[in-house]
Amino acid sequence: PRNEVMDAVYDDLKFAMTNVRLSDGDQYVNRYVVAGFVSRIALHEGSWQKYYYNNNERATKFFQLAEEAGNMVISSGRYDIVTDFRTLFTSNTLAGNRDVVLYRHYDPAVNVLHSVATYNNLSESVAFGPTTDLIKSFIAVDGNAWQNSTEPNAADFSIANMIQTRDSRLEATFYDKPTNKNRASYWYINKFLPRSVAASVAAGNTPPAEFTSNKNETDYPVFRYAEALLNWIEAKAELSTLGTGSINQGDIDLSINKIRNRPLAPEAIAKGVKKTAPLSLADLPDDPNRDPSVPALLWEIRRERRMEFAFEYGRYDDLKRWKKLAYMDTEAEKELLSGGWVNFSAELPGELIAAKVGQISVVTANGTTIVYDGSNGAQLKGFFRSTTTNGRLPFLNIPNVNPYLTPVGRNQMDDYRNRGYVLTQTEGWPQQ
Repeated sequence: PRNEVMDAVYDDLKFAMTNVRLSDGDQYVNRYVVAGFVSRIALHEGSWQKYYYNNNERATKFFQLAEEAGNMVISSGRYDIVTDFRTLFTSNTLAGNRDVVLYRHYDPAVNVLHSVATYNNLSESVAFGPTTDLIKSFIAVDGNAWQNSTEPNAADFSIANMIQTRDSRLEATFYDKPTNKNRASYWYINKFLPRSVAASVAAGNTPPAEFTSNKNETDYPVFRYAEALLNWIEAKAELSTLGTGSINQGDIDLSINKIRNRPLAPEAIAKGVKKTAPLSLADLPDDPNRDPSVPALLWEIRRERRMEFAFEYGRYDDLKRWKKLAYMDTEAEKELLSGGWVNFSAELPGELIAAKVGQISVVTANGTTIVYDGSNGAQLKGFFRSTTTNGRLPFLNIPNVNPYLTPVGRNQMDDYRNRGYVLTQTEGWPQQ
């Protein structure tokens, strides 16, 4: 049934790419908006067919559609990478912004508002933040994994150093100092907060009213040109692994390297942020942490997606379509349970109090866990880990559990049975 349904979806997507109007004006869906979303949908289905069903023929069909759709967006000439990263998420209007294929406009005059920036406002205490695993995944500015980087102090994970030695998206995503306003990680997400507001709150002021509660007015980029580029290059790379396409340095320059070359904000430059070196097909990074089942080029494309879309939609969806939910297994991936690097005695001495004895711990660079005992504050230099943080419950290789597909509810199955029908359970889940 899935193949029959998705073949019909394929036909609908092809029809829409040909027949939707080229333009009906600003904020109306046009052919290029359609093509952007087709690149996302087709890439998902192509990956699902390749990695979940091991059906390379059907994977090829959808990867080719994703490539075609991405190419339609690119060749239109309507879009470009011309805006610094943070500004894409913190502008009151994205009208006319060439980085954005489709955006949602918020307007207090008609009470259309949101609350995303409130949870980035440096005043709100939050219990979610970056894991050590995410932090370590950011590429060094010389284009290498941190273990092989020639950047001075590349193995120094303090945020002040990482801002200068890692891809510019790290600085644009996080506040530049550890703070106890983030109880999960001590690294606070700032991606959706204007730099001017962050600076004001950091100076001791309260956030403006429009950055509290559900009063946020900033526009949101629903589909960005950067996604079209990354969908396109991933589809091309996947097709090359299936022997039905090729990829060259020009393709990399048009996609990944164009994104890496986006403008830097003046505030970022003042902190020492630099653009990341271009990716070279002839000299791909040799990441010691690369999953050996993933070719080096696909690994780097996936890394690029992780940096680009952190705290937006998609990471979970990406892991599912790549059949890599094992990356979420905290038994195997311990760095999912720790957060940002903190030198507590130097950066947050106010946290070293009696009430925090036995609650704060750090994981050092060599993997040693040190728990605060009231007298060892000077030793607390490492990736923060709350002593109350527990691992995820087992979800892999569990009988009658398929984490990749959602089960049909028992109430629905019973309702069908009572009416004389059998509603078949999703693959991998129990029928009764």
